Amino acid sequence: MRWNNYFYEGIANFLQSSEQGINLQTTLGGGIGRYLKNTNRTTISVLGGFAWENAIYRQSIVPIGTQNVAAALIGGNVQLYGFNKTNLSLNALLLPAVSEPGRVFFTTNASYYIKITGNLSWNISFYGNWDNRPPGNLPGSNYGTSSGPNAHIFENAQMAISQSPDIGVKWWKPGLIVPLGASRI
Repeated sequence: MRWNNYFYEGIANFLQSSEQGINLQTTLGGGIGRYLKNTNRTTISVLGGFAWENAIYRQSIVPIGTQNVAAALIGGNVQLYGFNKTNLSLNALLLPAVSEPGRVFFTTNASYYIKITGNLSWNISFYGNWDNRPPGNLPGSNYGTSSGPNAHIFENAQMAISQSPDIGVKWWKPGLIVPLGASRI
């Protein structure tokens, strides 16, 4: 077994969804992952670990206000690179709730980047968030598309100006999953 194919990673995922009545949903977690393929043109990885999710619902819609959920974390990431001009990124995060057995959260993001010039690029993305047991009578899903410019400000982070009313301005590494620190074991 080659240890250079393994890594540890922390994640942070932030969601605001008027459709689902969520003011702020914060997911923090981490785990151990493995690169299934890691070349200069393709990266495919899986991640397993644990996460904590805090959801603050609109009081006027759901009287419970805040929910805290402990969950297992199962993630996957596929990135395809086309020279220095394009990047296709597919991310999925499955969170089966440990503290509420039977409840499952799922988040996905597919983004395509086209480099315009220097640190400026354009992205087109699809995002989706699902909860199989939302509180009250709230919808269990929210999904859509966004498109807009990206300015690469820091080495591993991007600022994306999104045209989606539910996301607005967000900080992220391709996908809604923000690695806090990934390192090979």
